[in-house]
Amino acid sequence: MKRGLAAVGVAVGLSCIAYALWSSKTDEELIRERLDELEAAIVVEGESGNLAVEALQTKGTFSNLFEPEVRAHIPELGSTRQGRDELAGVATRSRRYFKRLDVEFNDIHVQIDGTQRNARVDTRAELTAVQRAEPGLRREVRQVQFGFFKHEDHGWRINAVDVGDLPDE
Repeated sequence: MKRGLAAVGVAVGLSCIAYALWSSKTDEELIRERLDELEAAIVVEGESGNLAVEALQTKGTFSNLFEPEVRAHIPELGSTRQGRDELAGVATRSRRYFKRLDVEFNDIHVQIDGTQRNARVDTRAELTAVQRAEPGLRREVRQVQFGFFKHEDHGWRINAVDVGDLPDE
């Protein structure tokens, strides 16, 4: 009886270990999930609500996505931006200028370095927008490079964003 219970215990233990090993997500999958979260955080649809509430929500979401001192080079914003709070402010203010704003990351290439703590992501960002002042659908495709850093307690966070034109093919 005791041997039977021990055998069942070992089988259950091995099953749990196997499940944990094969069901856990890879670093690349976790990084792609972060990009999905960023897409969702940037979306603007319809009329903006209470900007103060939206600012708090965006700031909270960005605190999970970005390093505190993230560097972002986005030509449309002028100079390089520094810090996730500044980026959250830009995202919140965009709700005043757009009726619709949607970003989708495609053609994603993830490179994780040998330390398994830094990653570079090259992707194409497809932007669809309708401005409040100039109705009419506008679409753009840009090249975006993200830098990611992996924290033991926070997972993967973006530490750099560089937006540019698509390379000539």
